[in-house]
Amino acid sequence: MRKMGKLRHVAAGLRDAFIARDNDVRGSWALGILYAQADLATNTVVLRLLDGEAVPASPDADAVARTYCDRTHAALAKLALPREEVAAAEVRIAFDVAPPPYGQRNGAIGDAFLLTVALALHDGREAVCSRYGFCLPEPPYRFTKRAGHGGLVR
Repeated sequence: MRKMGKLRHVAAGLRDAFIARDNDVRGSWALGILYAQADLATNTVVLRLLDGEAVPASPDADAVARTYCDRTHAALAKLALPREEVAAAEVRIAFDVAPPPYGQRNGAIGDAFLLTVALALHDGREAVCSRYGFCLPEPPYRFTKRAGHGGLVR
């Protein structure tokens, strides 16, 4: 596989893992928690995958950034892509965006978000993968962890 093919493969894998329901923080879906902690002015969260930092910073966002920093380094190593060749890697989540212009919600509830994973090489080439989804900000008083562990609090 060529270098850009490997980079696109890593970006798509990170995107799919990030949007999965088993991506959790303290037992709750990470996207709902990040939505609740998003920057109020822009309604976005940016996770820098090379250094494991989040903007805006919070303990939960930083924990997610560190987790995906480790996953990024492992995926690059698995495909024999030297970390030094990657200039930038980030996950950008824009919450409360206009819904996608195609498809239906298929029963999904919440506000639309656009998740974008971008990996760039030092020579300027970039692999970008995006996906729309729907979620609500995680209200700490409403739900307790995962299904089977308490469920809805009344």
